[in-house]
Amino acid sequence: MTCDQTEIGRIHGQQVRSLLGKAGRVLCVTGHMRNVAALRRLEGLKASLNGNFEVVELNADWTSEGARMAVERWTSATTSEKDLPGMFVAHNDEMALGVRQALRDFDSQHNLPLAGAPITGLRRIAHVRPTSRARGASEGHRDHAPASGVAIEWIDRAHAQGQLPPVRVLLPVASFPALPRLQR
Repeated sequence: MTCDQTEIGRIHGQQVRSLLGKAGRVLCVTGHMRNVAALRRLEGLKASLNGNFEVVELNADWTSEGARMAVERWTSATTSEKDLPGMFVAHNDEMALGVRQALRDFDSQHNLPLAGAPITGLRRIAHVRPTSRARGASEGHRDHAPASGVAIEWIDRAHAQGQLPPVRVLLPVASFPALPRLQR
């Protein structure tokens, strides 16, 4: 049981396009690139952006602290607002929190309008509550059963009817908030 990782990346790309328009620069904080989920999410993001966006990739470790340190290393070479991306994307909520903290720290040191803007402002973090993010079934979205519920249903079918699940069950994901609500 897993969320469709490529679709999560595509949704992130759709969120970026909804919020920034047709082109721009995006900083994406990824999970370990040895991890299939991170690779597929990045692949989906880039495919969804159709090459119209410059994607700056920063590898982190799926944690808030790892993302904060990766963004701090990246921003240490940034001295002007023109160097900044129009949007920040993180592969999970934990890393998005680290991105937000690094941006707040950067803002306080450089007096550039990053973290001072509201999360829903022009410089957004796409994967942080309560702004946009891709929400998976495993997160208990009201439109989908949690992953554990789906797994228990398959166990019940296997026990009662002898029906085995496919080798891989992809759980649906959706943008939160819905993409039409993100339109400029």
